This record gives sequence, structure tokens and C-alpha cells, in this order.
Amino acid sequence: MRVLYDIFINLVSWLLPVIGIFSRKVKLFLVGRQAQKGSIRRFREQFPTQELYCFHCASLGEFEMIVPLLKRLRKDRDAKLVATFFSPSGYDQRKSSPHVDAAFYLPLDTKHDMRKFVRELRPDQFYFVKYDLWYNLIDLLHKNGTRIFLVNGMFKADHFLHRSWAKPFLASLSHFEHFFLQNQGSQEFLTYNGMPEDKITITGDMRYDRVSALEAERLKRIDKFCEHEFLIVGGSTWQPEEELLAQVMAKLPTIVKLVLVPHDVSDEHISQIMDRFESFGVTRWSDESADSGSVLVVDTIGILMRVYQSADIAIIGGGFTGDLHNILEPLSAGLPVICGPKTDKFPEAQFMLKKGLVSQVTDSSEMLRDIMHFVNDRGALDESRILAKATIAEMTGGTQMVMNHLDQ
Repeated sequence: MRVLYDIFINLVSWLLPVIGIFSRKVKLFLVGRQAQKGSIRRFREQFPTQELYCFHCASLGEFEMIVPLLKRLRKDRDAKLVATFFSPSGYDQRKSSPHVDAAFYLPLDTKHDMRKFVRELRPDQFYFVKYDLWYNLIDLLHKNGTRIFLVNGMFKADHFLHRSWAKPFLASLSHFEHFFLQNQGSQEFLTYNGMPEDKITITGDMRYDRVSALEAERLKRIDKFCEHEFLIVGGSTWQPEEELLAQVMAKLPTIVKLVLVPHDVSDEHISQIMDRFESFGVTRWSDESADSGSVLVVDTIGILMRVYQSADIAIIGGGFTGDLHNILEPLSAGLPVICGPKTDKFPEAQFMLKKGLVSQVTDSSEMLRDIMHFVNDRGALDESRILAKATIAEMTGGTQMVMNHLDQ
């Protein structure tokens, strides 16, 4: 099976330049890796004897999970910190992060490319984040004498390692020094496949550490827009949530206002939103004129966490497609969350459902019902705020557990 894996990876590497002609994302994938040729070697030559820890993140979300750990290591270790990314979106947004000394694209997992990567970077410790595992890389790191860890790891039921044909890949996991896992199910998977229990620690989801440490100031413009009335934030919304919110806004009392922060901020999508909510009075964030009406559309990125600070409840996108966006950020701001019904693959959503801090809706009538519950009962809203912040605080501590192990 490993032979087939190598054949497949090499075939992909040959086909990608052709695919890149038709796919902008693949073209960015290739151009980014081409542009960094020699940069890894030059970076390591500046610090030839200093310890170096590398963290591999598939994309931006995985990087954000480990920011508290990076901060602790920056404070407590005399080591260079490097991040690698598989996707252009993660690399482009965090290539200049103050939490690492350098960021690079990870090559494709061919033996040739990974051998060069390990030889040039010479990491002393290598941390895979969550579940983006590359098996030639693991084997080559092991041969290099690198200490290998998995942080915030999770082996979901649909992970390919659960398949019977994946046993050759499971053998590579024996090269890991320790697994820091999100949940009991992931631990049971590893122990069932022969991993010693003393190599496993359940830290919980380290994203709780991240969101609890976020400091976001309120935006005066948002406060002025809602004028201390009831404010809904649509966070990282897609078309299904936006359509339902348009239907709901027609039935809500005038004290309710809406700030929409869509995931897609392209001109085309923003124009569609403006048309959809025109009858309620709608303003774009980029429009410097006075905000009027009941709807404000944020057509930029990077301020969603600050918008949450002024809101009462959050409608989070992705729940109708099975790609739920971050619910922990609004919860850390004390907001109860409403989302679509497809959340089975998100343990944090299932946990918060049981806590009563997340509600799932399938249509506009259910969304209207759940919004009006908090509009009419401010006491219930205050109780949810307190419970949300307390629950986030209770779930923190994963970063400290990792540090405790590394200090042994």
C-alpha cells in the first residue's frame, strides 16, 4: 500500500501543473512553493546550531489552534519557531505572524521533496496539528532523529486510518513521541491499534485556550448602529443563512438590528446581500455615510470578533452545508448561537447543544422562534451569557498540559 501511495503522490505532482492552468487555487499552490525555493535553507543557515521547532498546519484554522502554545514556547524556550502550511489561504494570512520566526509551504509528500525539506530545515521537534499527517515526512523525520508530536489531534470516524487498507500507514504513528488528543474516541482508536497509553494525553480542544485568550475591543460604529437595542450578528454566513435571516427580519420587531459578516466578501456576493435586505434599509461597512436602517453588511475581513462584543446573539454560517464555522468565538463573547442542523462532525457543537448554548434550526420559523425567545426574555439572555463564558473557561487548559509534558 505504501508503494501505491508513493505512486499516487508522484502522479499528483506531475498532474498539478496541468490542473493549475484551469484552477487558480492550484496555481497559487504551485507558485507559492516555487517562490520559496532556497528560502528554507537560507533561513536555517542563519541559526545553524539553535533548536528549531516546526508546526505543520493544513490551513489557517489549525494555526489559530496552537497560538497559545506558540506564545508559551516563545516565552519559555530558546528555540526558533517555524510554521508550515499546505494551503495558500493559511500561508498568505500568517506568513508574517509574530508568533513564529518563519513560515513556509510544506512540499508534496514525495520522498524526494520531503528528504530535501528535512535536510534543509533540520527540525529538532516537529508538531503535526490536528490530523494533517504525511507519511513520507513522518518516516524521514524519524530517521533524522526529530522528536515528533501530534497536538490537538483527532481521528474522526471518517479518517482514512480507520480503513482496513490503512494498516501500513498506522505503523508510522509509532514514530511519534506523544499524542495530545481532543477526545476519548481518538485515544481509544490509538490504543486499539497498539499505541501505549503512556504516549497519549487527552488535552481537550485547544481552541478553547485560543478563544479565551482573545482580546477584542468593541467597535464604536457597531455600538452606535445598534443604539443599545437588540443586535443579531450573522457570522461567516453563506446564502442559506442569509435567505432565512431576510425572511426573519420581516417579522422581527423594530428594536432588532442585524450586522451581517458574510464569509464571501466578493463584490458580487455583497451586491446580492444588499439587494436581498434592501427593504429593511441596508448599509455597507465600506460606505462612510451614516448607517441607517436595520441592516449593516460588513464587506471586509478581520473584525468579526470585535463585532461579537456588541451583539446579543449570533447566527453562524455553514450549518446547512456541513461546514460549520467557528462557534467558539461568539460563545467566548457570551453569545448564544443559532446554526443549521448539519453539525454532527463538530464535537464542540454537539457539546454546546447539550449545554443549551447552541440551537439548530431548519427553517425561518424555527429561527424566528429562537431569536424571539431572547428578545422577549432578557433574563434568559443574561443567563446564557454567563453560562457561555463559564463553559469556555472550564474547557481551557490544553496548552498547559502540553507544556507540562514537554517540561518532564
